[in-house]
Amino acid sequence: MNIKSAVQKGADGKWSSLTLGLRAANETDTNAWKKFMANGENSPYIEVVHNSPPREPAASAMTTTPGTSCKTATPYPGIGKQDVTFSVTGSDPDGNLKHINLRVYHWIGDTAHDVVNQNLTPNSSGTATRTIPWSQLTSGKTYTWTARTIDTDGEASAWGPSGTAAYCRFTVDHSAPNTPAVSSDVFPPAGEDGAVWSSVRFGTAGLFTFSANGSPDVKEYQYSFTTAFNLKVAPNPNPGGRASVSLKPPHAGPSVLYVRSVDATGNVSKPQKYVFNVTPAPVSDSPMDVTGDKVPDLYTIDKDGNLALHAKPPGTDRFHTSMPAAYTTGTADGSAELVPDGYWKGALITHNGDWLPGDGIQDLVARMPDGKLYLYPGDGYGGFDVTKRVEALLPAGAPEPRTLRQILSVGDVTGDGRPDLLALAGADLWAFTGYTGASFAQATRLAGESWTNRDLVQVGHIAGDTAPDLVFRENPAGQLHLRQGRNAASGGLDLASIGTKAASAGHLDTYGASGWSRGEVPILAGTPDVNGDGLPEVWALSANGDVRVHPGRAAGLAPAAAFQVAGGTFGNSWAGH
Repeated sequence: MNIKSAVQKGADGKWSSLTLGLRAANETDTNAWKKFMANGENSPYIEVVHNSPPREPAASAMTTTPGTSCKTATPYPGIGKQDVTFSVTGSDPDGNLKHINLRVYHWIGDTAHDVVNQNLTPNSSGTATRTIPWSQLTSGKTYTWTARTIDTDGEASAWGPSGTAAYCRFTVDHSAPNTPAVSSDVFPPAGEDGAVWSSVRFGTAGLFTFSANGSPDVKEYQYSFTTAFNLKVAPNPNPGGRASVSLKPPHAGPSVLYVRSVDATGNVSKPQKYVFNVTPAPVSDSPMDVTGDKVPDLYTIDKDGNLALHAKPPGTDRFHTSMPAAYTTGTADGSAELVPDGYWKGALITHNGDWLPGDGIQDLVARMPDGKLYLYPGDGYGGFDVTKRVEALLPAGAPEPRTLRQILSVGDVTGDGRPDLLALAGADLWAFTGYTGASFAQATRLAGESWTNRDLVQVGHIAGDTAPDLVFRENPAGQLHLRQGRNAASGGLDLASIGTKAASAGHLDTYGASGWSRGEVPILAGTPDVNGDGLPEVWALSANGDVRVHPGRAAGLAPAAAFQVAGGTFGNSWAGH
């Protein structure tokens, strides 16, 4: 007999007991008489299958990210231009929870328009999540959301949250704050021609001020000298929403501070790129470093024939900006102005050493389009006044400068206290040494091998001994080779040891890895240590414009990720480096 109706009535009425009677269909018919045993395996019994409905989700178990837990009263939480993840945790007394039904909607007049009304499968902890793209939410609207639990028998709870008479709500604001304004008295903007410098030198902190630039609800400013935005500061409660921080730029020369605003709903402004120049500290430059941070810097010639300085911030993988690096004071009134476009087009440039006048500042060596070799003295700020250039004369027997197809300043490798220069002319490798301030004392042709299809990459202490080594490229095979140098008996590098494999310390050229042809990697430029491991590195410009820095190793160049340049890749800007 199905007695569900009677049992249900007792359960609904919270009865303490239920009495059931049995009778025959016809009590006057003796054939209808039945007798039941009071015990034994044939005793009567009642079988009840009971299912408790699942529990209604609690407000504390309903959250949005970004945002907060369920809010049913004003002020409702605001969510900005971000994807929204809804999380609901449900439970069932019988342990047979099957779905969590999530509903998100907004009202248009008297009609509710669903964004989501979906049964979600919870995980083992009873939690279900659903992410709605920000594009499916309309800025300026208030959204309602609720959830209920459903068990395997189809029993559903009431719409949550439990214990409240209203559903969860939030508002949507997709309006980003304005890009903040940045100012500093001690680190003023560099200006269009990069001629403005800080009033304090590298290593000194200065005050930077951020302002909301007209946005009324800025909650915080995020900033960094890289684009990680790992620092933040809240605005002061004053007109303009300003905030001031004391910062110490990480390097001298062209520098960038990135700042962005964040409003109360999490909207983020476009970043402000504050470009300024930090005056170098009054110390002698280390090799190839012109900004005073002991990290080598990079000069490039862009497609318009202009020279630019890229200062590499220590410990980062980005060049954030550059500054014009060449100017002239040969104007009528003696004032400085940038050199005309095209001045450096077709030039060969290299910098590694204090060539003149012995002031501790790195200078630039350039074979210019007029076919002559010049030294451009550094001004201590990473720039060069082209009116002060000095022609570097080569001794008798040296090739004409116009025939040189590559020059490489290698610092003092001969041990005479003066910078040295390697050059390729036709099939020959040359070493120019003993520079006196006007001319080189000696030009040495390192004979014995053809250098027609080779390019110089770097000279440095790579193999681990006391003698400098040479890295060069064999273009047809697309291979790099390390040739170990040996020291002369009198001290300094024996130049002949890098001229031929037979004369080298190891009597062989190592590395040999492929993929380094001119077509694949148009430019390779060696540099002293830039990553702090004590070994020189190699800058590589690939055919697609990516720039990579490869740590030097005795066993070969280490792989490296693309070195990023703010605003894109270098593209053609390395022409002539």
